[in-house]
Amino acid sequence: MVALACVPVSEAAAATVLLVAVPLLLLAGGAGLVGRGGLARRGGQALLVWAALVTGLLIATGLGQSWERAADVATVTAALALAVLAVPVLIGASVLRAVAARPAPAPARTVPAACAGCACGAGGCGA
Repeated sequence: MVALACVPVSEAAAATVLLVAVPLLLLAGGAGLVGRGGLARRGGQALLVWAALVTGLLIATGLGQSWERAADVATVTAALALAVLAVPVLIGASVLRAVAARPAPAPARTVPAACAGCACGAGGCGA
């Protein structure tokens, strides 16, 4: 959000915000997931490893080439992370579509099977 607010002011400022925010948010997200149990913990561990690799890549790019290039890498990384976050949304949408495509169940029959459907409507007259 801060990077989006910086774009009208300065493209370089937005890139710098992403350069700092991407590793921090990935590390914070991974640390938050590690505190949970089960599958979330494994996902958090994978995210922590990925965040450490991305942070190393950004530092190596900044020191080896230029910090502008590292900011470009951070922008692409943020876009890829956003695309990965869209996957559960798309899966949920497909599940909802499958549920919506099912026909409605037949209404439960309220009249007992022995009733002939006469006008009395009492059901159970034994006719």
